Amino acid sequence: MGVDYLNGLNPEQRQAVDAVVGPVRILAGAGTGKTRTITHRIAHQIHTGTFSPSQIMAVTFTERAAAELRERLIPLGAPPSIRAATVHSAAWAQVRYFWQYLSDAPLPEVLANPYRVVGPMAKRLGVEATDLLSEIGWAANANLSPSEVARSGREELISAEDLAEVIMEYTQAKTLNGWVDYHDMLRLAIRLGETPAIEEIRGRYQAFTVDEFQDTNALQWELLQVWDGDRGQLCVVGDPCQSIFGFTGANAAYLTTFTANYPQAVTVELTRSYRSTDAILQFTNRILPDEADLVADPSFTGPEPKVYTFATDTQEREGLIMKIQALLDKGLPARDIAVLVRMNVQTADWEQAILEAGIPVVIPGDGSFYARREVVGVIHALVAAFTQAQAREAMGPPPVGIAPPPTDEQRCAELDGLIKQGLRWTPETPMPLGTKARETWQIVATVRNQCRALIHSGLPLAEVIAELQARLNRQAHTQEEAVTLMTLHKSKGTEFRVVILPACEQGFLPVTQAKTAEEKAEEQRLFYVGCTRAKQLLLISWAEQRVNPVSGKIQKRKPSPFIPGIGKAGGRGPKPKKERVADLPESAVVQRLREWRLARAHADEVPAFVVMSNTTLLSIADTMPATREELLTCHGIGPKKAVLYGEELLALLRDTP
Repeated sequence: MGVDYLNGLNPEQRQAVDAVVGPVRILAGAGTGKTRTITHRIAHQIHTGTFSPSQIMAVTFTERAAAELRERLIPLGAPPSIRAATVHSAAWAQVRYFWQYLSDAPLPEVLANPYRVVGPMAKRLGVEATDLLSEIGWAANANLSPSEVARSGREELISAEDLAEVIMEYTQAKTLNGWVDYHDMLRLAIRLGETPAIEEIRGRYQAFTVDEFQDTNALQWELLQVWDGDRGQLCVVGDPCQSIFGFTGANAAYLTTFTANYPQAVTVELTRSYRSTDAILQFTNRILPDEADLVADPSFTGPEPKVYTFATDTQEREGLIMKIQALLDKGLPARDIAVLVRMNVQTADWEQAILEAGIPVVIPGDGSFYARREVVGVIHALVAAFTQAQAREAMGPPPVGIAPPPTDEQRCAELDGLIKQGLRWTPETPMPLGTKARETWQIVATVRNQCRALIHSGLPLAEVIAELQARLNRQAHTQEEAVTLMTLHKSKGTEFRVVILPACEQGFLPVTQAKTAEEKAEEQRLFYVGCTRAKQLLLISWAEQRVNPVSGKIQKRKPSPFIPGIGKAGGRGPKPKKERVADLPESAVVQRLREWRLARAHADEVPAFVVMSNTTLLSIADTMPATREELLTCHGIGPKKAVLYGEELLALLRDTP
């Protein structure tokens, strides 16, 4: 190859690379060089002549991961034709090529939009189509027949018997129309194992490398066994500590019990992390004390992870945003900071708070909370209901006398009436079953809660509606210039210099829906995944009180039991540093700014944070602007606030010694 590809490997990585024939199991912890190891092993298989490039297949579960494997193999001397693909694309390519062995009928069409089949069934059953498709997918991934589903006792969304009937109806619709879905691609590829085509398939591909093996499900496992036959040329790579997709049918047991199926398998454990500092790894090891045992490179040093306790959720956002601003002021690029939350709906308040502080933020994949299709639909329905209400009011009799302005409670009641009219939703509406239906319910509750906050800040209902529409049109930022905001599930496979995990409380981690021991264990692993995204600094927080998004009332909260030193999980070792964060550091300038803000808030009859956030006050105190132009350089000060408050602030600063 002419490439010195073995230099720089640590002893454990070298052991895995040298095991060029299978079966091999590589247990690769977070940041231990998993991709580097498997690409070098494939290169070594080629370089030693153990297998030719055309005999090797690397299997992943996403197109992005497959593309990364190819990109990293080519510099190691592998040809561009090296086969690195998702399990579905590899299976479908075989089905297309060998279709004649399966049927005399034309090749089926891929059902790109299964909603058109499942939609009527979901409507009939009173559930979301997305949730019903998830249930169908769960059964397919578990490789269960309709009769096995009926006997499973599953009651997640609908009864097991109803789910079995739905699967039969869905299957019949696909057969009648000549369609296949993504699960059928794997089923058909498995069927090729019963035809003469399998000899050609096994003759072509003789060595398999399977990445993220902890996410393998029963259907994929059966296909891998068909491809491999009895040769045992499987190299599986994964981390049981990062098994967080059990709700889809993924089963880490295929990784943890691999040696039961392949007793002769070589097992290599990669525990040297090249991502996180020693302080972070000591902390994260205590999250899963019986499973995680990562060690850092000796040169990777940094501060201890910190656990912050805030009095309220508002103070939590303000306090952590101050931390973000301080990091940015020190020159840390915004793209190196991530805020990770448990649920999608939590991104709404965080996105708004970060933007109000003058800091750009990006939500990978979904974009802005207000760019999501479901949120747009909720706001459009609310706007339509408000417009209709205004039209009815205009057609009614003119008011007699001058009516007093409505109170906040009256405006909130009017808002609830609009939501009930436009969305058929009330605070008493029970949260439905199903992930998608539950998330839609939570989105309505979140939009309602944000509207209530705007009402209590003094805005008339018409201006509240206008503000929602303005948020829909907010300009997005690119990944290169912004803080990243995402859910813990989507953070898998990422890394950032600074990771912030807010709302680490019971009810979020674990979520209320996690009832069984295994569901709670998966929530604990999810927390572990989030913490191991951090390279240099890890900040964790929780709030003693949080506003209920539905009732608007204050709820008392408890810290997550997964935080080492706080709950039962990870109880060994010293407790992490726990800090209570005050609103702002007290200095003469800050004190005077706070007094001014309070007086202005009373005069304007709005909450203090509406006048100016703590982050903005601190920025003003640090900058000490003397002119309107200098004031505009402070974070959170735009032209509108400069006009409203500029003269008062500049006069206050001139008079402060």
